[in-house]
Amino acid sequence: PSTAFRPPAIGTRFHYDNGGTVTVESVDAQTLRLVNAQGRRFNFVSCCWDGDFLQLQGQYPFKELWPLKVGNRIQFTVAGYLASETWVHTLKVLRQERVRVPAGEFDTFVIELEKRGVAQNTHRSTQTYWFAPELGFPVRLEVSLLSGTTGARSWQLARIERPNR
Repeated sequence: PSTAFRPPAIGTRFHYDNGGTVTVESVDAQTLRLVNAQGRRFNFVSCCWDGDFLQLQGQYPFKELWPLKVGNRIQFTVAGYLASETWVHTLKVLRQERVRVPAGEFDTFVIELEKRGVAQNTHRSTQTYWFAPELGFPVRLEVSLLSGTTGARSWQLARIERPNR
């Protein structure tokens, strides 16, 4: 089975078990504009990529991932200003899995994001997302750093606040 992207409602607030919180400010196709508790705004694209569109240099590979289906895979290059800021990202839909997190139990698609540095960039990491189609948002993230550094941290969804309808 596969599933189409259904975004969360504007105003939905997601609380993580690590103390973080994000609120959906706006939705544009498969892109959520989020704001965290410190007021930092960022794009969350196609369920599991929080990069800057400018880094994609005209690429928009995410539509190839949808509708989500086990086996779907995309790859794209993210370029910075320096050669040491260039990565190849690979997103793969690995499997479907029912998962329990503090916020509840959800049917999910498990999606792996591998980040691999190019040339002088020795970064290598994997971020595994458990994306719940019913929420339009991941309920769990596991980060594995193989080399380099990352600001990403593992978390689980602790609580959801939905806007008044």
